[in-house]
Amino acid sequence: MNTLPVGATIALYQGAIDTLNEAFFALDRDGGLLFWNQRFAAMMGHPALRPGVPLLEIWQPESDRPNMADFVQRGWADGATTTETYDLDWVLHQWHGQVWGGDRPGLAVMGRDLSHLRRAEEAWRLALSEALGITAILDNLADGLMVVDSQGWIARCNPALLSMVGRTDALPLGDDVSSLPIAGLTALIAQVEAQPEQTLTVEVTLPNQRVGQAVASSVYRKGIGVVGDMRVGTAVLIRDITHEREVLQMKSAFLSTVAHELRTPLASVLGFTALVRDRLVESIWPLLPPGHGKLQHKLEQNLTVVMAEAERLTALVDDVLDEAKMAVGKFAWQMETLALQEVLERAIAATTSLFENRPVVLQTDMAADLGTLTGDRNRLIQVVVNLIGNAVKFTPEGSIACCAYRQGDRAIVEVRDTGIGIAPENCARVLKSLNRCRTRAPPKAPAWVWPSANTSWRTTGAKFGSPAAWGKAAPLPSRCPIPKVNDAASLS
Repeated sequence: MNTLPVGATIALYQGAIDTLNEAFFALDRDGGLLFWNQRFAAMMGHPALRPGVPLLEIWQPESDRPNMADFVQRGWADGATTTETYDLDWVLHQWHGQVWGGDRPGLAVMGRDLSHLRRAEEAWRLALSEALGITAILDNLADGLMVVDSQGWIARCNPALLSMVGRTDALPLGDDVSSLPIAGLTALIAQVEAQPEQTLTVEVTLPNQRVGQAVASSVYRKGIGVVGDMRVGTAVLIRDITHEREVLQMKSAFLSTVAHELRTPLASVLGFTALVRDRLVESIWPLLPPGHGKLQHKLEQNLTVVMAEAERLTALVDDVLDEAKMAVGKFAWQMETLALQEVLERAIAATTSLFENRPVVLQTDMAADLGTLTGDRNRLIQVVVNLIGNAVKFTPEGSIACCAYRQGDRAIVEVRDTGIGIAPENCARVLKSLNRCRTRAPPKAPAWVWPSANTSWRTTGAKFGSPAAWGKAAPLPSRCPIPKVNDAASLS
């Protein structure tokens, strides 16, 4: 039988093990190194190892040498064993073969790098911890949460949602979302699928005559490399607003009752004041001797003031009633196609008297091509009147500007004043119903001017500018889109 020379055998072994990505070494019966590859030598910090060097003299780290001694001893006893050290998984096999020309046993040991596995395990544990944390948060939400996949199947829901639909057991995952007794939910999810970039909010009907507010948005899986984010479903958050709706209806009912109770005595005040004034003019003044003209003028002036204030209070009561109807969605809008310029001109004409005997000048700047929009003529005029009137109240002197111009397919309406402005801490309160900014509003300023104006303006699809931008001498802008003539779909 032909055998390789010792030198050729060593070269053969060495060439084979140097191609390994793992650390490798072999031991003789005395614990000395027979051969090894460069990865093992670099790991031990001894690039110039010599055959026969005891393994335990060069093993690093030194604190792990007792473990390796036990490992080698088990290898001789069992023939095969494993251990972990130095982020490596060491696998030992005993063999009998011809080494350096002799038939003697040896131990072959290979170390597999576990660092990437350790990192993956740590990442998995972290992800699991985060997932459990998120699960705990979702399960303890007071609002109902549901995730629906792209096929319309329920992928996840929390206990609050189960309670909303009257379920005491877990909802089987994979059920069709249409199986839930929530009216309007299926249509909402369909709208989100059609407009995946939008977050939509609608009211839905819950079981047992309860009302919910549902907010739905798309769920995306983060892309990797050239693969972009992929939409995987829809997340829906549902809040039971039945109590809030009941409180709102109670508030609206209270306002309506108070307003109606006020209108009765106001009508009496107006009627009797007009009667007294007419009787004075027709029956009393002719009987008075000459020289009482000053008294007559004073009495007529006082009666005129009483009637004017009664009419003003009646108008305020009507505003309160309108606000109450708007709050519960029962206000009847008289929608029609109208010219925005006409709305502004009529509002400016209605407020001309406010500038009499005041050191305040009204300036107007309206573009000629404002176009048309669909809305309630009287309410939109009232909006602009309220804006200008509010500016007059808080501008002791200076100027008020009403500007309107086109910006692309939209019209911008701005009312600017040089008055005292709105304090930053009150900006967020301006559009809230029945809130008053104490640092600005005098007792005569109605607290519903801005909320009702915002509600009226939004019927055209328009919106007010951000209150955070308001301040001293700042504009109070209203952005109004101009729909095409007879384009009813433009209403929001």
